[in-house]
Amino acid sequence: MENSVEQALEAVPFCFGQILVRKTGDDFVLCHRDDEAHDDLEIFQGPEDAIEIARYDDAGNYRALKTAPNLRHGWRMELRTSDWPSSLRGRLVGCALRRCAKRWIGNPGCIV
Repeated sequence: MENSVEQALEAVPFCFGQILVRKTGDDFVLCHRDDEAHDDLEIFQGPEDAIEIARYDDAGNYRALKTAPNLRHGWRMELRTSDWPSSLRGRLVGCALRRCAKRWIGNPGCIV
């Protein structure tokens, strides 16, 4: 499973919830899946921008549940892999959900 994340990213384009992921060279472009054909999207590039995109819906209402199917439209996020820390490049490793879930619920015997 060591290369599973990288293998998944090679299978682009794909949708993850309401987010469409496309690859441009070595970089990635994300947008709302309904905005795929739009060219007049607001451009974002940083992790702080991703937080802001997820914060409010199209009507400006706060999205308390970030997995709710009301992600706002009208944005495009350009992610340059060259900006990723060298410690992450080529070393994305997935882990078993059960192992992560144990860590999330506070099982002290499960340390990654």
